[in-house]
Amino acid sequence: MDSLEQQKLDLHEKIAMLEGTLVELKSKLNEIEEQEQHEAIDHLEKYLEELNHHYSHLQSVGQILVKELHKVFH
Repeated sequence: MDSLEQQKLDLHEKIAMLEGTLVELKSKLNEIEEQEQHEAIDHLEKYLEELNHHYSHLQSVGQILVKELHKVFH
């Protein structure tokens, strides 16, 4: 095998290794992005729960206020 053929073979091997590494890195990146999305969803769910709690509290206060105003004006 001449020198050029060996260089081509070496380059093909290096390219194959780099492609394999690239696939692994893309997979790792996808895992990290998926984890970030899950964390963002968890954070959003927690925020929505807090909003729901505050809304329920405001509804209760509003009902009490309506009753008290009704007593005052009737």
